[in-house]
Amino acid sequence: METRWHFGILNTMPALVLVVSAIMLAPFVSNVWLQVIISLVVAGGFWVGYYFLFQKRYYIQHPQAKLSNRHLTKLGSLISLVLIVGQFIVLFTVPFNLNCYVVLIIAWMTLFLDDAFSLEK
Repeated sequence: METRWHFGILNTMPALVLVVSAIMLAPFVSNVWLQVIISLVVAGGFWVGYYFLFQKRYYIQHPQAKLSNRHLTKLGSLISLVLIVGQFIVLFTVPFNLNCYVVLIIAWMTLFLDDAFSLEK
Protein backbone atom coordinates (compact mmCIF):
# COMPACT_ATOMS: atom_id res chain seq x y z
CA MET A 1 0.00 0.00 0.00
CA GLU A 2 1.49 3.29 -1.10
CA THR A 3 0.67 6.40 0.88
CA ARG A 4 0.85 9.81 -0.72
CA TRP A 5 1.39 12.12 2.24
CA HIS A 6 2.25 15.09 0.03
CA PHE A 7 -1.10 14.79 -1.72
CA GLY A 8 -2.89 14.75 1.65
CA ILE A 9 -1.06 17.88 2.82
CA LEU A 10 -1.61 19.65 -0.49
CA ASN A 11 -5.37 19.24 -0.42
CA THR A 12 -6.00 19.73 3.29
CA MET A 13 -3.77 22.72 4.03
CA PRO A 14 -6.70 25.20 4.29
CA ALA A 15 -8.50 22.86 6.71
CA LEU A 16 -5.32 22.58 8.76
CA VAL A 17 -5.13 26.38 8.91
CA LEU A 18 -8.73 26.40 10.19
CA VAL A 19 -7.89 23.92 12.96
CA VAL A 20 -4.69 25.72 13.99
CA SER A 21 -6.34 29.16 13.98
CA ALA A 22 -9.24 27.88 16.10
CA ILE A 23 -6.86 26.37 18.65
CA MET A 24 -4.64 29.47 18.72
CA LEU A 25 -7.62 31.81 19.22
CA ALA A 26 -8.95 29.86 22.21
CA PRO A 27 -6.98 31.70 24.92
CA PHE A 28 -7.76 35.14 23.45
CA VAL A 29 -11.45 34.91 22.48
CA SER A 30 -13.92 33.64 25.05
CA ASN A 31 -17.00 33.65 22.80
CA VAL A 32 -17.07 30.37 20.86
CA TRP A 33 -19.11 31.75 17.95
CA LEU A 34 -16.78 34.72 17.52
CA GLN A 35 -13.88 32.30 17.57
CA VAL A 36 -15.55 30.19 14.83
CA ILE A 37 -16.24 33.27 12.68
CA ILE A 38 -12.66 34.56 13.02
CA SER A 39 -11.24 31.10 12.26
CA LEU A 40 -13.44 30.77 9.17
CA VAL A 41 -12.41 34.20 7.90
CA VAL A 42 -8.72 33.41 8.44
CA ALA A 43 -9.01 29.99 6.78
CA GLY A 44 -11.11 31.40 3.93
CA GLY A 45 -8.58 34.14 3.26
CA PHE A 46 -5.77 31.61 3.35
CA TRP A 47 -7.65 29.24 1.03
CA VAL A 48 -8.28 31.92 -1.61
CA GLY A 49 -4.63 32.94 -1.65
CA TYR A 50 -3.43 29.34 -1.49
CA TYR A 51 -5.68 28.28 -4.36
CA PHE A 52 -4.86 31.14 -6.73
CA LEU A 53 -1.15 31.40 -5.92
CA PHE A 54 -0.21 27.74 -5.64
CA GLN A 55 -2.86 25.05 -6.03
CA LYS A 56 -4.33 26.15 -9.36
CA ARG A 57 -0.92 26.14 -11.09
CA TYR A 58 0.00 22.86 -9.40
CA TYR A 59 -3.12 21.15 -10.76
CA ILE A 60 -2.39 22.42 -14.26
CA GLN A 61 1.14 20.98 -14.09
CA HIS A 62 0.03 17.76 -12.31
CA PRO A 63 -3.48 16.78 -13.46
CA GLN A 64 -3.18 13.40 -11.71
CA ALA A 65 -3.32 15.25 -8.37
CA LYS A 66 -6.83 16.62 -8.92
CA LEU A 67 -9.49 15.11 -6.69
CA SER A 68 -11.59 14.22 -9.72
CA ASN A 69 -8.74 12.01 -11.00
CA ARG A 70 -8.37 10.01 -7.79
CA HIS A 71 -10.37 7.41 -5.88
CA LEU A 72 -10.29 6.21 -2.28
CA THR A 73 -8.79 2.81 -1.46
CA LYS A 74 -10.45 0.26 0.82
CA LEU A 75 -7.95 0.99 3.58
CA GLY A 76 -8.68 4.71 3.26
CA SER A 77 -12.42 4.01 3.53
CA LEU A 78 -11.90 1.88 6.63
CA ILE A 79 -9.72 4.53 8.30
CA SER A 80 -12.31 7.21 7.48
CA LEU A 81 -15.09 5.11 8.95
CA VAL A 82 -13.14 4.52 12.17
CA LEU A 83 -12.33 8.23 12.49
CA ILE A 84 -15.95 9.27 11.90
CA VAL A 85 -17.20 6.80 14.52
CA GLY A 86 -14.50 8.08 16.87
CA GLN A 87 -15.67 11.62 16.21
CA PHE A 88 -19.21 10.77 17.31
CA ILE A 89 -17.86 9.06 20.44
CA VAL A 90 -15.84 12.18 21.27
CA LEU A 91 -18.90 14.38 20.76
CA PHE A 92 -20.83 12.53 23.43
CA THR A 93 -18.08 11.74 25.95
CA VAL A 94 -15.66 14.71 26.06
CA PRO A 95 -16.77 17.99 27.73
CA PHE A 96 -17.98 20.63 25.27
CA ASN A 97 -15.17 23.11 25.88
CA LEU A 98 -12.64 20.50 24.66
CA ASN A 99 -14.62 18.46 22.15
CA CYS A 100 -14.90 21.19 19.53
CA TYR A 101 -11.10 21.16 19.09
CA VAL A 102 -10.88 17.39 19.16
CA VAL A 103 -13.68 17.15 16.59
CA LEU A 104 -11.90 19.67 14.34
CA ILE A 105 -8.64 17.71 14.59
CA ILE A 106 -10.39 14.41 13.82
CA ALA A 107 -12.23 16.00 10.89
CA TRP A 108 -8.94 17.26 9.49
CA MET A 109 -7.33 13.86 10.01
CA THR A 110 -10.21 12.23 8.14
CA LEU A 111 -9.78 14.57 5.16
CA PHE A 112 -6.00 14.20 5.24
CA LEU A 113 -6.03 10.40 5.36
CA ASP A 114 -8.72 10.21 2.66
CA ASP A 115 -6.43 12.14 0.35
CA ALA A 116 -3.27 10.35 1.47
CA PHE A 117 -4.76 6.89 0.82
CA SER A 118 -6.28 7.73 -2.56
CA LEU A 119 -4.96 6.39 -5.84
CA GLU A 120 -5.04 7.61 -9.41
CA LYS A 121 -7.98 6.42 -11.48
